[in-house]
Amino acid sequence: MPRLLGLWHSHFDIRALPRFRRLYMGTRMTLETIYYIGQTVAVIVIIATLFALLIQPRQTNNLAKIEASRTTGLTLIAEQQRLFGTPEDAAFMNKAMFSSERLSEDEKVRFGVSMALLFGLIETAQLTHQSGLFRDTYYHRAKDTLRLVYLPSPRVRKWWASSSVNYASNPDFVNLV
Repeated sequence: MPRLLGLWHSHFDIRALPRFRRLYMGTRMTLETIYYIGQTVAVIVIIATLFALLIQPRQTNNLAKIEASRTTGLTLIAEQQRLFGTPEDAAFMNKAMFSSERLSEDEKVRFGVSMALLFGLIETAQLTHQSGLFRDTYYHRAKDTLRLVYLPSPRVRKWWASSSVNYASNPDFVNLV
């Protein structure tokens, strides 16, 4: 402990305190000095505010992109979970996509609606990505799911051939598929 006390005393000389008071505290502040200090503080606050305003849109855009990606991604996942979530649903989708067995009229309607919903969601992901609000990683994952899981199916390709006309207003999506 004495050593620490000695180290402290070597850097701070208690005898210098009256001289410090005379140099820095002995003069009175004039109104002009107070005015300049106030102006300096105001300039610092203005610069900090401008800096915050410059950063805020970037953060807001990033938050919007995250939210759009999350919402669209979760909707895609929920739709695929609905299509394949139960053993019965998975068996139906496997039959509808990869079996050469004929589908009943009800099964054709079910399959067509399922594909319309799924392709519509992937089109939404593509449009959101084009507007810059959908992250590249999630977009490529949705695109790869379409390309690797659904388009190899002969019935999906047949459905797309007859339904692609409905997507004519979005030629980028038609080219994607």
